[in-house]
Amino acid sequence: MTRKLAIPHGARVRAVTLPLLATVVLAGDVSAMGSHQSAAARVGRGLQLPEAMVVQALMDIRDNRLSAALERVNALLAIKPDFRLAQLIKGDLLMARARPISNMGAANAPAERINDLREEARARLARSQMRPPTDLVPKYVLQMQSEQRYAIVVDTAKSTLYLLENRDGTPRYVSDYYVTVGKNGTNKSREGDKKTPVGVYRVTSQLPKAQLGDFYGGGAFPISYPNEWDERQGRKLSRLLKGARFRYRAGLEEVDFRLHRNLEKNQFMRLADCRWIEDHQDLILTGPCGCGKSFLASVLGQQACIHGYSVCYWPAGKLFEQMKLCKADGTYLRELAKITKRRLLMIDDFGLEVLDTTSRLILLEILEDRHGRASSLFSSQLPVSQWHQAIGDPTIADAVCDRIVHTAHRIELKGESVRKLYARRSAEAKKELD
Repeated sequence: MTRKLAIPHGARVRAVTLPLLATVVLAGDVSAMGSHQSAAARVGRGLQLPEAMVVQALMDIRDNRLSAALERVNALLAIKPDFRLAQLIKGDLLMARARPISNMGAANAPAERINDLREEARARLARSQMRPPTDLVPKYVLQMQSEQRYAIVVDTAKSTLYLLENRDGTPRYVSDYYVTVGKNGTNKSREGDKKTPVGVYRVTSQLPKAQLGDFYGGGAFPISYPNEWDERQGRKLSRLLKGARFRYRAGLEEVDFRLHRNLEKNQFMRLADCRWIEDHQDLILTGPCGCGKSFLASVLGQQACIHGYSVCYWPAGKLFEQMKLCKADGTYLRELAKITKRRLLMIDDFGLEVLDTTSRLILLEILEDRHGRASSLFSSQLPVSQWHQAIGDPTIADAVCDRIVHTAHRIELKGESVRKLYARRSAEAKKELD
């Protein structure tokens, strides 16, 4: 399988240099930069022309200079008529002449496409406000071999591609460009998961635009994915998934954000990057029966495995029964230590019944050992306001909630059962076929 790195639309990279690119680094965050003693030539310091024009148009809108924004967008579309974000902005500006609009994407278009363009606009604005110093280079590229004339570093967290040139073995900044990443984020684990791989790859060839569709812009560079490192990580991922014992094998690409259940896509995608696990934070998923809590929890658990974190999944009832058996046979402390070592503990269906005295103490001991050291994820039909009653003892309930509730990320789902909804849709589809 070969992945392709697309040339960004409007990228002004000289064609003669393209076949000589040797290394591609796809990284989650390159915010830490390393400096070299002599400053690089300040080439390509500003935004590329189309990007600069769309960013300035967005700033004009922010400052209520709508006529100036429309003129700028019209000029941009004259240069690049297929610039979708510019088309959306123009549609909004024309609609604003007839009635006030409160958000980008007021035109009648598919919600998913509008959300993607909104994210693109945010990313482009953020790039314009955080321009990289040209005398610094990404920390992942320290030295280059003589046969490597260029390197590309993609900062997926900032939607930015850096072009670096080899000057006597030292990488030097040339320019940077806006790029998109996989629809479902980073850390690719299998073909078709709509994610961007993270790693170091070689450009294996160059495919001109004539051989590709418009999706790839001015051309594409196939890269050496998967390499040996990816294959090793794949084996590690298999071990982590097996050890987690998830109720569902659920991928991020399977999450349906079109359902009306109060699931905010941007929040969920931020949680899917697992930074909250790195920071030892917690997550609470609540909602009525059938709204997809266990499925979404499994998605986030699998994302944690993809990012290399050890995960332990337990239905609440089985967890407490297992720990009681361990108390009886003398293996309780050993089992508690195993749970403590997992970077993410997932407790599903918490609060289905009121905890007895032993279960309450077990829960408190687990959370006490993990607090501030590792992350926990709870899913529950009960709103957090009713957790005191589910735990039972007021003193222990206060201690548990103090460790988990007040600082946790929260997703509060609403709406009808997803199972019921899909069953109804299936029946309707079958009826249409008949």
